[in-house]
Amino acid sequence: MIRFSNLLFVLLISASLTAASDSKKNGTETHDYKMSLSHGKKINNNTFEFDVFIKTSGKKFILENYQCAFNYGNLPANTIQFDYISNSSELKNSPILAAALRDEEGKTLLVFASQASGWDTIQENEIRIGRFKVKTVNPNGDSLLSVNWNFKGDINTIISASSKNITNPANHLDFEGNASNSNESLLPKVYALSQNFPNPFNPSTSIRFSLPFDSKIKISVYNALGELVANLADKIEQAGNHNITWNASGMSSGLYIYIIEAEPLKGGSTFKSVKKMMLLK
Repeated sequence: MIRFSNLLFVLLISASLTAASDSKKNGTETHDYKMSLSHGKKINNNTFEFDVFIKTSGKKFILENYQCAFNYGNLPANTIQFDYISNSSELKNSPILAAALRDEEGKTLLVFASQASGWDTIQENEIRIGRFKVKTVNPNGDSLLSVNWNFKGDINTIISASSKNITNPANHLDFEGNASNSNESLLPKVYALSQNFPNPFNPSTSIRFSLPFDSKIKISVYNALGELVANLADKIEQAGNHNITWNASGMSSGLYIYIIEAEPLKGGSTFKSVKKMMLLK
């Protein structure tokens, strides 16, 4: 089980959308998938376990990668140990990390994520993504019931198929089989460039960015000497949360810098942001 610090635990793919009716506007596809929480079991006063399943009620599709985030009460994140139970997944692309984190608002979240592989075909038969264990310093009582899906903020639930964002909160079920509700628009309010994931990486990594308006964007990668080594995007992109993958298989190990420049189509200030990433082979 690979464990990461909060600074390295970052987003895998683009943020979720609220409903299928927004999919065309925001460049996503809709799928009739269902993800559910089930088999919650209290092990002792400080520990409980639960499963996460996925299936489709429509046509089958290839699950490329995923990140699942859950709101979890008011306990401080540093008093919680959240783990994926090894070999519990029925997917080839099983979770590679899990952690209890604090989001930008100070809320405690339980988060697990996969790598980007596209190995698994999701069909009508339910398949277990994995079983997870939550252990707290103090007795947690009935806190299993406080685990619910999170679709907002920097750390949220994200599902990707065939390099498309297919996330729909209504397709996610809680322990009682109820669909998640999200009436709040999840379109970003500001421009943002997130830290790449994974980081360090070898050989591929995903870069997430947010656009509050339809924009002309350019994303470039430079080596430590300031030499341009890759142009990842130079196009018009719709408002929303997006991700792009860089395959650095032909590059040498070392520090790289990636830059986004975005200019809103209807006028306004140009956004520019720079971040560092590390390729380790």
